[in-house]
Amino acid sequence: QKQVRKRRELIIGGAFNVIHETKDFAYEKEEPNFSHPFIKNKSWMQNLFNESYIDCYREIEKSPSQFSFWQDHENRANNTGWRLDYQIATRNMKLRVLNGGMYKKDFFSRHAPVVIDYEWDLTV
Repeated sequence: QKQVRKRRELIIGGAFNVIHETKDFAYEKEEPNFSHPFIKNKSWMQNLFNESYIDCYREIEKSPSQFSFWQDHENRANNTGWRLDYQIATRNMKLRVLNGGMYKKDFFSRHAPVVIDYEWDLTV
Protein backbone atom coordinates (compact mmCIF):
# COMPACT_ATOMS: atom_id res chain seq x y z
CA GLN A 1 0.00 0.00 0.00
CA LYS A 2 2.93 2.33 0.66
CA GLN A 3 4.01 2.03 -2.99
CA VAL A 4 0.48 2.80 -4.14
CA ARG A 5 0.26 5.87 -1.88
CA LYS A 6 3.58 7.09 -3.30
CA ARG A 7 2.10 6.60 -6.79
CA ARG A 8 4.95 4.33 -7.80
CA GLU A 9 4.40 1.49 -10.21
CA LEU A 10 5.52 -1.91 -9.06
CA ILE A 11 5.85 -5.37 -10.66
CA ILE A 12 6.46 -8.41 -8.48
CA GLY A 13 7.13 -11.79 -10.06
CA GLY A 14 7.69 -15.21 -8.65
CA ALA A 15 6.34 -18.46 -7.33
CA PHE A 16 3.73 -17.42 -4.79
CA ASN A 17 2.55 -21.01 -4.27
CA VAL A 18 -1.05 -19.87 -4.00
CA ILE A 19 -3.96 -20.81 -6.25
CA HIS A 20 -5.98 -17.67 -6.93
CA GLU A 21 -8.98 -19.07 -8.82
CA THR A 22 -10.47 -22.55 -9.16
CA LYS A 23 -9.61 -22.52 -12.87
CA ASP A 24 -5.96 -22.46 -11.76
CA PHE A 25 -6.26 -25.94 -10.23
CA ALA A 26 -6.55 -29.04 -12.45
CA TYR A 27 -8.03 -31.22 -9.72
CA GLU A 28 -10.94 -28.98 -8.75
CA LYS A 29 -13.57 -31.19 -10.45
CA GLU A 30 -12.20 -34.45 -9.04
CA GLU A 31 -11.48 -33.07 -5.57
CA PRO A 32 -13.79 -30.11 -4.79
CA ASN A 33 -13.03 -30.37 -1.05
CA PHE A 34 -9.27 -30.59 -1.57
CA SER A 35 -7.59 -28.77 1.30
CA HIS A 36 -4.08 -27.61 0.62
CA PRO A 37 -2.07 -24.52 1.60
CA PHE A 38 -2.19 -23.46 -2.05
CA ILE A 39 -5.96 -23.09 -1.72
CA LYS A 40 -6.13 -21.97 1.91
CA ASN A 41 -4.24 -18.79 1.03
CA LYS A 42 -6.61 -18.02 -1.84
CA SER A 43 -8.46 -15.35 0.16
CA TRP A 44 -5.14 -13.57 0.88
CA MET A 45 -4.45 -13.33 -2.84
CA GLN A 46 -8.01 -12.27 -3.63
CA ASN A 47 -7.67 -9.41 -1.13
CA LEU A 48 -4.42 -8.37 -2.80
CA PHE A 49 -6.13 -8.17 -6.18
CA ASN A 50 -9.19 -6.41 -4.73
CA GLU A 51 -7.06 -3.70 -3.18
CA SER A 52 -4.61 -2.19 -5.63
CA TYR A 53 -2.93 -4.91 -7.67
CA ILE A 54 -3.56 -6.96 -10.81
CA ASP A 55 -2.70 -10.46 -11.97
CA CYS A 56 -0.85 -9.51 -15.16
CA TYR A 57 -1.16 -12.97 -16.73
CA ARG A 58 -4.96 -13.00 -16.27
CA GLU A 59 -5.17 -9.58 -17.89
CA ILE A 60 -4.25 -11.25 -21.19
CA GLU A 61 -5.26 -14.91 -20.70
CA LYS A 62 -8.66 -15.77 -19.23
CA SER A 63 -8.97 -19.42 -20.22
CA PRO A 64 -8.72 -22.24 -17.66
CA SER A 65 -6.08 -24.97 -17.53
CA GLN A 66 -3.18 -22.56 -17.88
CA PHE A 67 -0.79 -24.07 -15.38
CA SER A 68 2.73 -23.11 -14.35
CA PHE A 69 3.51 -26.00 -11.99
CA TRP A 70 3.33 -29.78 -12.31
CA GLN A 71 4.36 -32.43 -9.79
CA ASP A 72 6.18 -34.53 -12.38
CA HIS A 73 6.76 -35.11 -16.12
CA GLU A 74 3.60 -37.20 -16.48
CA ASN A 75 1.42 -34.48 -15.00
CA ARG A 76 3.14 -31.92 -17.21
CA ALA A 77 2.48 -34.06 -20.31
CA ASN A 78 -1.19 -34.32 -19.30
CA ASN A 79 -1.34 -30.64 -18.27
CA THR A 80 -2.55 -31.62 -14.81
CA GLY A 81 -1.19 -28.99 -12.49
CA TRP A 82 -1.59 -25.65 -10.78
CA ARG A 83 -0.92 -22.03 -11.60
CA LEU A 84 1.33 -20.94 -8.76
CA ASP A 85 3.60 -18.44 -10.54
CA TYR A 86 2.60 -14.83 -11.04
CA GLN A 87 3.54 -11.39 -12.18
CA ILE A 88 1.59 -8.99 -10.00
CA ALA A 89 1.58 -5.25 -10.63
CA THR A 90 0.01 -2.07 -9.33
CA ARG A 91 -3.38 -1.40 -10.90
CA ASN A 92 -2.09 1.46 -13.07
CA MET A 93 0.11 -1.04 -14.94
CA LYS A 94 -3.01 -2.72 -16.38
CA LEU A 95 -2.90 -0.72 -19.62
CA ARG A 96 0.82 -1.43 -20.01
CA VAL A 97 0.39 -5.22 -20.16
CA LEU A 98 0.73 -6.07 -23.87
CA ASN A 99 0.97 -9.86 -24.10
CA GLY A 100 2.67 -12.82 -22.58
CA GLY A 101 2.43 -16.45 -21.68
CA MET A 102 4.12 -19.30 -19.94
CA TYR A 103 7.31 -20.68 -21.40
CA LYS A 104 6.72 -24.44 -21.63
CA LYS A 105 8.96 -25.39 -24.56
CA ASP A 106 11.92 -26.36 -22.38
CA PHE A 107 11.76 -28.06 -19.01
CA PHE A 108 13.77 -26.08 -16.43
CA SER A 109 12.03 -27.28 -13.29
CA ARG A 110 8.54 -28.18 -12.17
CA HIS A 111 7.65 -24.49 -12.71
CA ALA A 112 7.22 -22.80 -16.07
CA PRO A 113 8.37 -19.16 -16.32
CA VAL A 114 5.60 -16.59 -16.69
CA VAL A 115 6.65 -14.05 -19.31
CA ILE A 116 4.85 -10.72 -19.72
CA ASP A 117 5.59 -7.94 -22.21
CA TYR A 118 4.95 -4.43 -20.92
CA GLU A 119 4.76 -1.10 -22.72
CA TRP A 120 7.19 0.75 -20.51
CA ASP A 121 10.00 3.16 -21.26
CA LEU A 122 12.94 2.41 -18.95
CA THR A 123 15.04 5.38 -19.99
CA VAL A 124 15.41 8.21 -17.51
